[in-house]
Amino acid sequence: MKTKHILYVTILSLFIASNAFSSGYYIMEQTGRGGGNAFSGNTVGYGDGSEVYFNPAAMSQIDSTTISSSTSIIEINARFHNRNTTNAFGVPVEGHGANGGGIAPVPSAYIVAPITEDLHAGFGFMAPYGMKVKYNDTWLGRYKADNTDLQILTFAPALSYKLTNNFSLGTHIGINFADAEVSNAIDFGTIGLGLLGAQRGTALGLAPQQNDGYAKLSGNDWAVNYSLGALYTYGEDNRNRFGVSYRSKTAFDLEGNADFTVPEQVSFIQDNNVFVDTSISSHLTMPEHITAGNRYWVTDKLALQAEANWIRWSKFKELRFKYGSAQSDSVEAEDWNNTFRYSAGALYKLTDDLTWNVGYMYDESPVPSNRRSPRIPDNDRHLLGTGFTYDITDNLSFNASYVYIIMNDSSIKIKDGVGNTLDGKYDLGIQVSTLGLTYSF
Repeated sequence: MKTKHILYVTILSLFIASNAFSSGYYIMEQTGRGGGNAFSGNTVGYGDGSEVYFNPAAMSQIDSTTISSSTSIIEINARFHNRNTTNAFGVPVEGHGANGGGIAPVPSAYIVAPITEDLHAGFGFMAPYGMKVKYNDTWLGRYKADNTDLQILTFAPALSYKLTNNFSLGTHIGINFADAEVSNAIDFGTIGLGLLGAQRGTALGLAPQQNDGYAKLSGNDWAVNYSLGALYTYGEDNRNRFGVSYRSKTAFDLEGNADFTVPEQVSFIQDNNVFVDTSISSHLTMPEHITAGNRYWVTDKLALQAEANWIRWSKFKELRFKYGSAQSDSVEAEDWNNTFRYSAGALYKLTDDLTWNVGYMYDESPVPSNRRSPRIPDNDRHLLGTGFTYDITDNLSFNASYVYIIMNDSSIKIKDGVGNTLDGKYDLGIQVSTLGLTYSF
């Protein structure tokens, strides 16, 4: 009975997948032009084809066939500072923290073309969700997280139709591919002592945090979602815009493999058909979004814009993995909260060919403070953005933007399945640099 209990509790804490350092695991960098004004114009359109993703109704404002491509480089700092980390017996553990951040590229590409005066079609490729968190193999929190890698790629055909001179509707279908991998160390030294007793375990060379094994879990799946959008133009020459968009949830049923490395001293555990290489399955849902925004031209050269976004993260109650072996399901409570994002920005035409952008955003984190993990030591954030668009020719434009994200330090205190306690805080910060080209003909 004792053996089963130890195995079960250990398994519960093996895998925790959450994300990147956007709100939850949402990535906003799906446009080359949005970062400069803190993404405050997503629903009213930037004219670069990203309307396919953010609000397909706004494709109706693109007059000619438009192709664009952009790449954002996200630089993440997530440095852990130890406070009072202890092993399963309450003994303080000496060691260093680690930086789970790094550099990740986020690409996007779009094409939009008028079919008739009122009907537009588009297609986009983007990576709207994802994360990459990687620690070194010996850091203090290795039993909760080592590598976390989630990539979701979306291919989206879209249509818009102009019902009247100033009102349009649009939709896109998202064809999404998800690929995920999570890994962490397992403290088989402590597990072995619990199963064999101190005398026998010590004789085999077992000691807390000295006989690590390893677990890696990977899976993938395809899923479909959709978005709906509306755009209303008003004012002189219908230059001002108000947009609303809805994006449905995306439900993935991931299937893949669980791979375990078990030290020889405790390999007898595998006789119970646990901690063995096997198949794995898990359900992962990307949430619904509702967004509304407005752009108003104050003068011929200056426009102000604002946007609000709601994301239904509260559906993420738990993360559950099912194994093809005798291993019990592993379940990690998440209990995420719904979030709001508020942004405001301005664009100013310095010359006929050069437009400058600036913006600010406040973005709530869905992760409750008592659910933070090393995979996502998330917190609310403030985003400052600036950038420019330069028309190289009548058909070709270049844009660049820089975003600096300020986050409060995040405290964390959690136990793994055998009783090791990770206690410390994270210094968090993000920078995003984006370059893009747009060509119209």
